[in-house]
Amino acid sequence: MARYIDADVLLRDIDKMFANSGCINHEKEMLDEIRYAETVDAIPVIRCPQCGHSLDDRGMLYCDLFRQYRGAEDYCSSGVAREAI
Repeated sequence: MARYIDADVLLRDIDKMFANSGCINHEKEMLDEIRYAETVDAIPVIRCPQCGHSLDDRGMLYCDLFRQYRGAEDYCSSGVAREAI
């Protein structure tokens, strides 16, 4: 399963590691920072353009499940990938 991390926090931690170290070779430390980075509470979503319930109605997205027009960045808990339908 994918692990989602906060890239800003990870970069801050790596910068801190560089500042506190006199060493030039940081490959192992950087890999450890990534490996043990805290994860964020997130789940993948299916956006309306990739959803099997979404229809193209003259260039606009129409959801046949909720019977309303949706935006390209919209998503819902009922989204299903096109391949799954």
